[in-house]
Amino acid sequence: MNKKKLIALGVILAAAIAAITLVNTQKGKSTDGEIKLGVAAALSGPVSFWAESVLQGMQMAVEEHNKADPNQQARVIFEDNAGKADSQIAAMRKLCTSDKVACVVSVLTPYSKPLRPLAKQFNTPLLATVTAALDFGAENEWSFRDYPTADQLAARMAKYAYNDIKLRRAVALVVNDEYGTDCLKIFRQTFEEIGGTFLGSDTVTQTDTDMRAQVTKLIQTNPDTAFLVIRENALGTAVRQFRELGFKGQILGINAFDSPVVWQASGPHGEGVLFANARIDYENNAAAASFQKAFRERYGRDPMHTHAYGYSIAQYLLPLAAQAKGDGEKMRELLASMKAGSIRGEIEMLPSRDVLTGVAIYKRTGDQNIIIKE
Repeated sequence: MNKKKLIALGVILAAAIAAITLVNTQKGKSTDGEIKLGVAAALSGPVSFWAESVLQGMQMAVEEHNKADPNQQARVIFEDNAGKADSQIAAMRKLCTSDKVACVVSVLTPYSKPLRPLAKQFNTPLLATVTAALDFGAENEWSFRDYPTADQLAARMAKYAYNDIKLRRAVALVVNDEYGTDCLKIFRQTFEEIGGTFLGSDTVTQTDTDMRAQVTKLIQTNPDTAFLVIRENALGTAVRQFRELGFKGQILGINAFDSPVVWQASGPHGEGVLFANARIDYENNAAAASFQKAFRERYGRDPMHTHAYGYSIAQYLLPLAAQAKGDGEKMRELLASMKAGSIRGEIEMLPSRDVLTGVAIYKRTGDQNIIIKE
C-alpha cells in the first residue's frame, strides 16, 4: 500500500473514532442541548399507579425546568414494561443505547433489581424508587435508590406496634416476592427482638383475589395484629377478607397502602389501618407547599408521596445531567455525591447509594391518610 493510501486510511479511521467518541459523550444530551431522563416501569397493568404517579411528578419538574431555562430543554422518555420482566430489560436497553438518556429511573422492586447489571454494562446510572429491597446499591456502583428501605419501613412499624400501641402477638400475610419477604424478615426480627411474639406468616401472589384459606389459618393463631405487605387490589382484598372472617385486631402495613386502588378494594374495612410511609412535610416546607398547590391546581386532588418523589428526583437529576454533559461516568460520580434541598427537605446520597428521608406512621381515617406519629 502506497503512502497516500495509508494517509487516507488514517484519516478515515481517525474520523470514525471521533464519531464514536462523539456519540458516547453525548449520552443524555442531544446536539441541540436537550437533556433526556429515562423511566422504565409499568405504566399499564395492575400496579401502574406507582409508575404513573412518579412520572407525573417528574413531568411537572421538567415543565418547570423548561420554562426557567428555554435554552436547555429537557424531557422524560418513558418505556412501559406492561408488568413484564422481559419487557423491562428491553426498555432499559432501548433507553441506554438508542435514546441515550442521562439516567434511568425505575419503579418497584421486581422491575428495578434486574436492571442493575445493565446499568453497569451501558455506563448509565440507574435510580430506583418505590423500591424497598435490602442492599439495593450493593450490586454495583451504577445502582442507586431514592426511597425508604425495608429496614426503615418494616422496623418502624414493628416498633410502633409494640412500644406505642402495646400489640404483642403478630401474624403476617405478604406477597411472594422480595418486597414481601424482605419486609417480613425485618418486621419479624424487630418485633421479636423488642419482646413481641410472632405467630406465623403466609404468602399470596399479586394477582390473588381469594385469600380466605391463608387468612383463616392466621386468624386461628389468635393474633392481636396482622402485618400486610402486598400491593394494590390484592392488598385491599386481604384487608377486606381479614375483617369479613372476623378479625378484630389491628391491621398494619407499609408504603403500599398509599394507593387509591387499595382503599377502593378494601372499602369501609380499611378504616383504622396503620402504616409506615415516607414523610412529606407540606405544612412547614415552603417548597413542598408550593408543589402541593400546583399539583392541586393541575389535577384537582392532593399529591401522593410518589408524586412528590418523582418531582424531587427530577429536580436533582436535571442539573446533574446538565453538568455531566452526556458523560455517563461523570453523571455517576455526581449522583454518588449528590446533596440538595428539596420538597422533602435536605437530601443526600449515602455511601450505600441510598437517599434516606423521614418515615412517619399514618392512620386511615375516613377517606384520608393522617399522620399520627412523625
